[in-house]
Amino acid sequence: MDTKNKTHTPGPWKARYIPHYGSGDVWCVDWSADQEEVVEICHGEANARLIAAAPAMLAALKEAKRHAGCSEDCDLVSGPFFNERKEDLTCSCGAMHLYRECATAIALAEGAINSP
Repeated sequence: MDTKNKTHTPGPWKARYIPHYGSGDVWCVDWSADQEEVVEICHGEANARLIAAAPAMLAALKEAKRHAGCSEDCDLVSGPFFNERKEDLTCSCGAMHLYRECATAIALAEGAINSP
């Protein structure tokens, strides 16, 4: 699948309770003040809020990945990640793990890789 030209619906998104919709705790996720929906039906407030936070979380992950670097007392310190194959590096401060986790989450969100 080509993901180069695909983007998500712009944020911010907002979780909204749908009263009197059958039975249960039913919500939707809107992306505009006109209540245009990203997700039409979502069961549970916690799920709706998590989905609504997706654009902000993606932006935060991108920023965290951009700033990921080892601490001064790490055994890998030699400037920000200097190896092009970042997945092959390990470090004692955990920054490489953070970098890989951010990169994986971003790739999942942008469709570059499939969910496990």
